[in-house]
Amino acid sequence: MRESHGDKGTRLYTIWCNMKARCQRETHPQYKNYGGRGIEVCFDWQKYSKFKEWSLENGYEEHLTIDRRNNNTGYREQNCRWVDRKVQNNNKRNNIVINETTVTLKCEELGVDSKLILARMREQGMEFNQAIKLEQNFRHYKILYEDNEYNLKELCMKLGLNYDTVYKRIKKYGWTLQKSLDCKACQWILDNKGKQNDSIN
Repeated sequence: MRESHGDKGTRLYTIWCNMKARCQRETHPQYKNYGGRGIEVCFDWQKYSKFKEWSLENGYEEHLTIDRRNNNTGYREQNCRWVDRKVQNNNKRNNIVINETTVTLKCEELGVDSKLILARMREQGMEFNQAIKLEQNFRHYKILYEDNEYNLKELCMKLGLNYDTVYKRIKKYGWTLQKSLDCKACQWILDNKGKQNDSIN
């Protein structure tokens, strides 16, 4: 018998549906990051009424999102809380932990761009102290490519890419350097550069 609650269409009910879907439905676009990793919704929360009861007793508000304290375990009372976007983003499993805090929080404390520092650490293999000392304008920091160092404009010139386009992707859309350079359009240019030169000659 289906549960009757009258909450269909409410924000809390939608959160519950999405939580179950990404853990249980293989066709869900985020399944690989949840159900595919063994993340499950506990038995009690298979019923919306139980989930709603816990939520209202544990600080649910319309602007908050559900967050798992340990991102490697599932949705259950002891592992979940209602937090704002800032706390949830800081708790993502792809964040980097340094000295019992995260890079995101440390950058906020220092007043620097966390996306830039994380990109330097992930893409350039820099240590935090090294990444933090470089100029904060990513247009000028050095990028290692084929054993040589370039700034962003120099690298774009070498690869035959439009500097303004790559800069916008990083600055406006928050893309990482690697994603900006690896897009399909950029890859097409690189793959066909030799062919274009041949046709000119």
